[in-house]
Amino acid sequence: MRPGDDAFEDPTPPDARAAQLPDDPEDDIYPPPEEAIEVSPPVDVVTIDHAEAGLEPPQVYETPGEEPVLEARRTLRVHGLFRLPDVTTVGVVRAERQSPHTLTAVYHDTDDLRLARWDATLQRREGGEDEGWHLHLPVEGHEGAREEVHLPLAAGEPGDVPRELSDLVIAFTRNAPLRQVAALRSERTPYELFNADGQPFAELVDDTVSVLDGEHVAARFRELEVEALTPGAALAPIVAVLEAAGAVPGSTPKAMTALGPVTQEPADVPEPQIVGPEDPAGAAVTAHIRRHTRAFLLQ
Repeated sequence: MRPGDDAFEDPTPPDARAAQLPDDPEDDIYPPPEEAIEVSPPVDVVTIDHAEAGLEPPQVYETPGEEPVLEARRTLRVHGLFRLPDVTTVGVVRAERQSPHTLTAVYHDTDDLRLARWDATLQRREGGEDEGWHLHLPVEGHEGAREEVHLPLAAGEPGDVPRELSDLVIAFTRNAPLRQVAALRSERTPYELFNADGQPFAELVDDTVSVLDGEHVAARFRELEVEALTPGAALAPIVAVLEAAGAVPGSTPKAMTALGPVTQEPADVPEPQIVGPEDPAGAAVTAHIRRHTRAFLLQ
C-alpha cells in the first residue's frame, strides 16, 4: 500500500517511534536539580472542573454573627506558684488588673479528633464578655495566628453545634458527626496593657484551668495568654519578659492539653515533605498533592 493511500499505516514498530531527546544540553527537558527543593507550586494552579457530574462550585458561608477576624495571641505555661513579672519595661505604660471571672467551655470534635489534629477548636463558652460559640481555624503560614468566628450562646445548646459553624469545618470533618469531647473550667484574671497614648493594645490573661469529668476535676494546669487588641501590636517583648521569669512558650490549646497526645498526631492530609534530587518521583508527586489538597481545605 502506497503512502498516498487513505489507509496508509506507519510501518515503523511502535517501540521505535519515541521522540529522541535533544542533544543540546540547553534543551534538556529535565535538568538535574542542584540542591534539595521543597515542592511548592503556586496554589492558584489548583482547579476543579465544575462541569463534572456531581460537583458544585465551592460555597462561601456567611455567619449571622461577627465577621471572621484574624486573632494574634501567644500562649505560655507556668507553674502554680508563678508570679507575674513587671511588664512596664517593654512598651507597656501600665497594666490594669480587671475583675476575675469564671469561664466554662464545652469543646466539640469528631470521635477521632479531626479538628484538633488540624489545629482547629470549636467551643461553646459561658462566662466573660465574649461568651458564646467560638470557632478557631488555623491560618496556614502564620504561626500563632488563627481565624475566629463567633456566634451567641442562643445559637445552640452544648452538643448541638450551629449549622453555620459545622458547615465551616465540613472540609475537616466530612461525614463524621460533631459531639462533646471535653469540658473545661477556667478561673481567669485578665490584665489590660496600655501604650504611651493611653490606649489598651494588648491583654494578658492568667488562667487556672480545671479539666472536668462530670462533676469531678480530673486535672489542673495554669497558663498565660497574651493577645493583641490592635493590629500590629508588639507581643514579642512582653512574651520575652514572661519567659525570662520562667514561663514556657507553647501553642497547644487548652482542649488539646485535656484530650492528650492524640491531638498532636498529623492531620489526615499531612504537611508535604521536603523533596530532594535523590528521592523517588513518587515522593515529589505525593508532596505536590498534599500541598494543593491542604491549600484547598484551608482556604
